Amino acid sequence: MDEPKVRTHLTGDAFYITLNRPERKNALDLEATLLLLEALDKAETSEARAVILSGAGGCFCSGADLSEISCRPDSPWASQEEALRKFGEAFEKVCSRIALLDIPVIAALEGPSLGGGATLALFSDFRIAAPTLRIGIPASRLGITLSNTVVERIVAVAGQQAAADFLLRSREYSAEEALRRRVVDELAESADDLWARVNSLVKDISQGSRHSVSIHKKTIGRILSWYTNA
Repeated sequence: MDEPKVRTHLTGDAFYITLNRPERKNALDLEATLLLLEALDKAETSEARAVILSGAGGCFCSGADLSEISCRPDSPWASQEEALRKFGEAFEKVCSRIALLDIPVIAALEGPSLGGGATLALFSDFRIAAPTLRIGIPASRLGITLSNTVVERIVAVAGQQAAADFLLRSREYSAEEALRRRVVDELAESADDLWARVNSLVKDISQGSRHSVSIHKKTIGRILSWYTNA
């Protein structure tokens, strides 16, 4: 039996969502993106107080699976433009779902976190990195144009300089530079320390009122939207 492309499980107050395509560095194809959307819906209806988003095999997510978004002979899409549109629509739904979810989302970042992977991290409420992190958005180098919604979030969360580095220069940040630029919130000393910090954060969140956390998360989101549109 094939392994699921997205794994989920509930342990205590945490709902774990794991991108599970390690052979592709957890790159997202359309199926995995739709499964991720389903997992987020499942998380919100659970008793969890926080979602932990991570990737299998020591890698968070290397972005979109460009081998699927192509005009191969076996491609289900009539054109590459149609494939890009379908994937883009599904991916934006995922980003919106993360932003609007009632409970906080924690991105546990290891290894390559590129393109769509970096975007998932920046839509999350917290970002904790392992020393192996490499984060960037090589959209311009690949000739891909991101939507206003995605660019607004990148600017609001990562800041103008990091957004320019990612989107205009296709730069990648190391874990240390990502922390210095405030693209991530914490830098762990090791993979074990990463999960210790993630679990500590879940404990902090769980000590508050679920209703209060939900309202404050939505308010922060509105302020971020106002900031980028001011």
